[in-house]
Amino acid sequence: MTSLSAVSIGALAAPAAAFAPPSRETPVRIRGLSYTVGAQGRRARATPILADVDLEIAPRQFVALVGPSGCGKSTLLNFLAGLLPPQAGSFSLGEQEQGRPRSVGYMFQQHGLLPWRTVQKNVELGLEMAGLPTAERADRAHAMLADMGLQGFEHHYPKEISGGMCQRVALARTLATQPDLLLMDEPFGALDAQTRALIHEMFSAYWETHRKTVLFVTHDLAEAVFLADRVLVMSARPGRIAADHAIDLPRPRRLEALRVDPHFHARVETLWQDIKTQSAVAMRGHA
Repeated sequence: MTSLSAVSIGALAAPAAAFAPPSRETPVRIRGLSYTVGAQGRRARATPILADVDLEIAPRQFVALVGPSGCGKSTLLNFLAGLLPPQAGSFSLGEQEQGRPRSVGYMFQQHGLLPWRTVQKNVELGLEMAGLPTAERADRAHAMLADMGLQGFEHHYPKEISGGMCQRVALARTLATQPDLLLMDEPFGALDAQTRALIHEMFSAYWETHRKTVLFVTHDLAEAVFLADRVLVMSARPGRIAADHAIDLPRPRRLEALRVDPHFHARVETLWQDIKTQSAVAMRGHA
């Protein structure tokens, strides 16, 4: 499966890990999360991917996660989505006011649209799986497509629209389920620079209105600074949080203004220095 519209999070049973009780104050809380792969044969060596990750994300906060390749960024998202059982540590995702577990939306780099479904029906997929009535599914999908600037393309198929438009459909599909927590794994990384800039503006405007809690993985430092309230830098493998930078640029943000803003460029440069340090550690480790 290459894309999920919504992921239902339940208690994860793992011998060395605990799913902590939900917290109304902090929708994401991670304590001592660790994960290791390999070491199945007698001579095999285990490879630690994450080690003692501690993290808290406040309600309605947009957090970007950057770091050298292979440091466990995507693995961390997979834990929060319930796709991997943690081997050590604990985490909680908070709860809704009614006490139910929070819903989670997960968006990947590839759009994963179903080619036999129209744009409208692709956006309705998560709502259909959730059992919403036909009319409500259609209304919600239509409104979300309008927010993404895709009016008039509801009855097209994925092969009939551009890659950037497909990615907007995938974003609409994820947001249509109205998740409390949005996990995004390099969702705009495969797009050309012009399309990516336009989607940055569109998604930033959506977030300004709806203020979802977001954990956003990217290798693009300028993207991280433009979108996020905080940028976390992960260490070389085994990954842990090496630095936590507050992004205090005023909102709403516009790319045209930030391109000539020295404060914006200073924050990107600070992140680059952190990434260079961690990448050098990673390269020495593989030498």
